[in-house]
Amino acid sequence: MFGFRDVKVAAVGEHPRVHIKKLDMHMNDRIIIRGPNGSGKSTLIKLVAGLTRATSGEFYVGKEVKRTLIGFLPQAGGISPNLSVSANAMLMRGLLGARAASEVAELAIMLGLAGLMQRDVWTLSGGFQRIAALFAILSTSAEILLLDEPLTSLDAKAERLARLAIRQFAGDRALVVATGHTGDDRLLVDTDMWNSIVDL
Repeated sequence: MFGFRDVKVAAVGEHPRVHIKKLDMHMNDRIIIRGPNGSGKSTLIKLVAGLTRATSGEFYVGKEVKRTLIGFLPQAGGISPNLSVSANAMLMRGLLGARAASEVAELAIMLGLAGLMQRDVWTLSGGFQRIAALFAILSTSAEILLLDEPLTSLDAKAERLARLAIRQFAGDRALVVATGHTGDDRLLVDTDMWNSIVDL
């Protein structure tokens, strides 16, 4: 689906923001990309999302991707603070297609959002704002999911619910890529979901 060969992205000072010598992402891959701050995790995932460009090397996209909808959860934000949780999710589903209404309702309950759907996002805690953004992207039928540090800002309970939701509502996608810090193995608790780990 995607391939990187000696790919570099815009230099910062004397060093490239990211340098990927060789990496392939195939259909049905479930990939975790790990690295320290500044290693290029977010840049790599933005390359796949089409939000940034390589400055050198070869980055190729398979033909099967050209008509595929890609859902992207950025490291922060990703939804409008002035819209309700429900309106944000509806907007996302309008862009990327929707899962069945029963599944969306189940997801809202799973993530603890059932009583917060009409609340504007800006009125929620930072943790619930992150959960609302995850809910919005998981409620779509996007075939490729790119999750940039999806467990950021979550307490232990919310983290457990988020991992459960990712496992249940991302497992049927064509490709799932998530990022995390070096040594942060929280996503790896679900060892049978992920089939590849890339350390930058």
